Amino acid sequence: MSFDIVVGETIIEQNGEPVNRGEFLLCGCKEEFALPVSYWSRYDYFKNWKTMVADGLDSQANSAIVTSMRDARYMNFINFWAFYYGGENVYVQNKILFMDEIEGRFNPSRMNSYLGERITHNEDGVRISEWVVKLDDVLSGFRAL
Repeated sequence: MSFDIVVGETIIEQNGEPVNRGEFLLCGCKEEFALPVSYWSRYDYFKNWKTMVADGLDSQANSAIVTSMRDARYMNFINFWAFYYGGENVYVQNKILFMDEIEGRFNPSRMNSYLGERITHNEDGVRISEWVVKLDDVLSGFRAL
């Protein structure tokens, strides 16, 4: 399988906050991340991820899954992974959402609406890093959570 998500159950301290260590396995690459768990639990992340992926697929749009949820009243940005659906393939990008770039109050259950269209190059013409994964592999990875 070219896609998997692994999130440990042990809570550790990183940069002064409790986190669960996690990793995305994407086409043979391992991308590590830390899930802050002082606001959302590991279960809350999984629940949100499954909902965002299902909503994105149902609407034939795209999905965004948060990997750094904190109290929205005090955060400046959110780390997330974007899943852009294209037929049998999914284009996966690691992104940041800045709170001052959204209209109104942030709502994590509307994360997909903040995603926007897939872009492949930044404003300087440099190619944006992304992984191409089979849709079936992505679905299997989320079902396994």
